[in-house]
Amino acid sequence: MTRPRTLLFRLLSLGTDFLESKASRLSVRLLNGLALMGLAATALALLAILTSGEFIALPVNLLTITVLCLVLWLNHKHYFSLAANLFVVAVVLAVSIQVLMVGPERGAQFWFLP
Repeated sequence: MTRPRTLLFRLLSLGTDFLESKASRLSVRLLNGLALMGLAATALALLAILTSGEFIALPVNLLTITVLCLVLWLNHKHYFSLAANLFVVAVVLAVSIQVLMVGPERGAQFWFLP
């Protein structure tokens, strides 16, 4: 008996239909999962922005949503390397901009340490 595929499983499995290697399928699912977690966190931040009335962070939030949806779309279209590189560049830029905006005393730059 096969279990029904949930929406979350379908989103995690975007682009893995024709991959033969289990390792490749898992790495694409991992990237999809990271993008989905980022979308969930960004959606919560979007709610906080809209309810607070301070819209200064709204453009960056909408850009983040766009980039994360683009990562999912690129995986769906089988551009796995481009999706992974876009995700890494977006995260590094986000942390760098955060350090520039709030200052180094917050410690966001320590994310770059191994």
